[in-house]
Amino acid sequence: MGGAGLGEGGLMEHLAEILDSMSDAVIVLDREGTVLYVNRLVERLSGRPRQELVGRPTWEVFAEAFTPELFWQYARTAQERAPAVLEAYYPPLNVWFQVRVSPWSGGLVLLCTDITARKQIERERSEALAREEQARARAEEARRRMVTILESMTDAFFALDAEARFTYVNRKAAEIWRMDRAQLIGRSVWEVFPQFAGSEMRRAYEDILRNRQPFAIEFYYPPTDAWVNLRAYPTEDGIAGYFMDITERKRAEQERERLLAHLQETNRAREDILRAVSHDLRNPLAGILGQAQLLERRLAKPGLEREQHSAQVIATSAQRMDTMIQDLVDIARSEAGQLRLRRQPVDLRAFMAGLKERLAATMETTRIDLQVPEGLPWVLADPDRLERILTNLWSNALKYSAPGTPVTVQARHEDGWVITSVTDRGPGIAPEDLARLFERYARVGAGRERREGVGLGLYITRMLVEAHGGRIWAESQVGVGSTFSFSLPVAEG
Repeated sequence: MGGAGLGEGGLMEHLAEILDSMSDAVIVLDREGTVLYVNRLVERLSGRPRQELVGRPTWEVFAEAFTPELFWQYARTAQERAPAVLEAYYPPLNVWFQVRVSPWSGGLVLLCTDITARKQIERERSEALAREEQARARAEEARRRMVTILESMTDAFFALDAEARFTYVNRKAAEIWRMDRAQLIGRSVWEVFPQFAGSEMRRAYEDILRNRQPFAIEFYYPPTDAWVNLRAYPTEDGIAGYFMDITERKRAEQERERLLAHLQETNRAREDILRAVSHDLRNPLAGILGQAQLLERRLAKPGLEREQHSAQVIATSAQRMDTMIQDLVDIARSEAGQLRLRRQPVDLRAFMAGLKERLAATMETTRIDLQVPEGLPWVLADPDRLERILTNLWSNALKYSAPGTPVTVQARHEDGWVITSVTDRGPGIAPEDLARLFERYARVGAGRERREGVGLGLYITRMLVEAHGGRIWAESQVGVGSTFSFSLPVAEG
């Protein structure tokens, strides 16, 4: 056998065969730890013949396995002469062994069993347990964070199980319900709030559990005189919900609805008044104007020029008053958001030519020089309001410019808009007055000196232009004249 002190003979040879056939590694040591014998499995595992192993200290032969802890355990076992079971890792083979140490009269016998598979299972189980513990720790931390968040929410939050029993209620919910949380947990929501047991909310709760769909509802909660917005969602074992106190919003909505109704009533009353004013004032004016025009025609005889002129003044004044009434009505409607336009495509060149001819009897239109090019795109406008825009700008230009000087009217197409300009040769407007030219009751320059009108002409002109989606502006140079321009959208097609 090659092991000193073991003797020879058939029995020993038979014993050697048994040891060589074992599935465990066998190592026999003397009292000093020197290797006396190894079986064939040790040779195979170490990759070295017995003669290289026998006669050498075991911690030298298997140095990779002898950690300080293992060496200490081995030394204690050798000293105490008592059986022991040790575990050792052998790095060259990446194998774990269970080493059963048995003392004999001459030293120790080491029986080494491969327990790598078992160690792998233990390691995997340990790692799984560690992961589970980490998962539990993370879940617990997440739960604590969630509770912290829920407790700090300004909205109320609660959770119910499948039997509609409270499993959680945050601070805000208990505060709104004016209940102790300890009195809520474990109790049915229908027991706590019997007024909702047969209501839409119970059906909604059952629908959430059955269809796994969220639900939202607004309702009034009488005990606290509050409106609540409730949203609920399905969970694994019931539902979770949160609700917000929307009392301020609901009261604001109710107040807004009340104000809207009042505003609508006010607008209806205003419209009735405007309709009555427009009808009751303009009807007599129509009679005055008709009679003045009839009188004017009948006085068209030699020697009655003075009387005829008086009839013309009456007719002109009636027309002017009719325009002022319509301006006031339109201002009131525009400021109330009720001005309605009847827009249609308008050939601006032809429209201005016709207007100039119609105004000849009451306005010095011979001074108006229309310089509108042919082929100008048509504009989208309300013809009646467009007439008043042009009439106001033309009459202003004629009124505030020297007699006999021309008033030039031009128009051009620019980026989907038609820009119309009215230029006079009047005294001009100071720069500090331009900024408030289109304000209500504004009178600047010569107009302020003459005290003519009430300062609504340019204001209503601006409102009518803006009602069409356009804009109006003025440019002026003192001593040279002024140009008033406005834009109207081009008619499509």
